[in-house]
Amino acid sequence: MQIKEYLDGCDDRASYVRHCLCANGDGDTPAMVAARRRHKAALMALLQPFIVFPERRELDVLLHHENADGHRLLSFVSHYDKSLSAAHGVLVELEAMAHDHDSYEVEAIFI
Repeated sequence: MQIKEYLDGCDDRASYVRHCLCANGDGDTPAMVAARRRHKAALMALLQPFIVFPERRELDVLLHHENADGHRLLSFVSHYDKSLSAAHGVLVELEAMAHDHDSYEVEAIFI
């Protein structure tokens, strides 16, 4: 729960988001690492600033960034859908927001 505690005490949202969008040597963002490890609480804490104050540019990076293997966050979460179902629902909604609720664009993501 250190991530949630950090987020709750963080006065600088921009700095926190910047850290959330930083990739490691494999190209994984912190949310990708949390999803890969099936850590629900950490993943939801990392998604919190994007849910509360969604900004298009940040959503694009969060949702469309590919790691070194060409995987995106949604692909990790979809792989573990049963244990990460809440995060899966949040990401689908964020995808809709990122694409201005354009059903054709959102549907294309899942094909």
